[in-house]
Amino acid sequence: MAFFGDLAALAQRQHGTITRAQALAIEGGTDGQLATLVRNGVLVRHLPGLYVVSGMPDTWHRRLQLALHVGGPLAVVSHRASAGLWRLDRYRPGRVEVLSPHLGARTGDRAVVHRSIDLPERDREVVHGFPVTSVTRTLVDMGRYVGIDRLGKMIDDAVVRGLTSYEEVGQRASELSRSGRNGVVTVREAMSTRPSGAPAPGSPLEVDVRRLLVDHGLPDPVPQFAIECGELTYQLDLAWPGPLVAVECDGFRFHRTPEQLDWDDRRRTELSLRGWMVLHATWNLVRNDPMRLVADVRRALESRGAL
Repeated sequence: MAFFGDLAALAQRQHGTITRAQALAIEGGTDGQLATLVRNGVLVRHLPGLYVVSGMPDTWHRRLQLALHVGGPLAVVSHRASAGLWRLDRYRPGRVEVLSPHLGARTGDRAVVHRSIDLPERDREVVHGFPVTSVTRTLVDMGRYVGIDRLGKMIDDAVVRGLTSYEEVGQRASELSRSGRNGVVTVREAMSTRPSGAPAPGSPLEVDVRRLLVDHGLPDPVPQFAIECGELTYQLDLAWPGPLVAVECDGFRFHRTPEQLDWDDRRRTELSLRGWMVLHATWNLVRNDPMRLVADVRRALESRGAL
C-alpha cells in the first residue's frame, strides 16, 4: 500500500502525471502494478511510458508537465509559456511550449517543442515548481512573438519587479544574437529606448505615464530625478529639469498615513519654493481621461517655454 500512496503523492505534485520510470523508482513499484492501475482505470496511458491520473482536469499546468516529461530531464518551460508563468506584463498563459536539448523542433496539437543546446545554467530557474527559462532569457525569446511596444512593456515590468535589469537583457540579447535567430531585432529595438545604465522605472504607473506622454509628442522626461534640498533628497517620478516641470505618479495616495501626508506637504512646499511645477497622475486619470493629462503637461511645458 505504501507504493500506491507514494505514487499518488508524486502524481499530485506533478499535476496528475507520472512516468513509468518514476513509478518503478518508488519502493515496491513494478510493471505489473502499473498495469493493474491502468486496468482498474486509476491511470490512463498518455504516451508510452507516460500516464495521467484518471478524472483529473485537463489544465494548462498539466499539459505543461506532460510536455516536460516528453522533452526529457533537461527540458524547461519556455517562450510564451514561460512568459505566462512569470506573468510578464500580465501575459496570459495559453500556449504550451518547452525547450529541450534532445528533441527536434516540432509543433503538435497541444504543445510546441523547441530544440536548443544553448541553455546554460544561468538561463534556468524554477517557478511554481516548473523548470523554466529565466526572465532574461524569456524576454529575449519573446522577441519573435510580440511587437516592440509589448516587449518593451514586458521588459519594464520585469525590471520594476526586480527580476532582471536593462543591462542583463541587453547583454543576453547580444550574446544570443546570431544569424537566423528570430526576435533579436525586436529586442534591440525595444532596448534602444532603454539604454544600459537607465534607472529602473519606479512603478508600472510611471512606465505607462512616460510612454503616454512620449507617444503624444512630448519630450521624454527624466525618470526618478533627484533634487538635493539641504539634508534631504527628493525624487521626482518624471521630470523636465530645464523648465522645472514634473509629474508625480500617485497610484495609491489614498493609502497614505498622516505622517506620509505631512511629508508630502513639506516636499510639495519645498519644490514649489524652488520653482518646480508638479502635476499629478493617478491610475484613475490615466485609465479614464489620459488626454487630459497629456494636455495639462503640454500646457505646463509651454508655459515654461519648453515647447
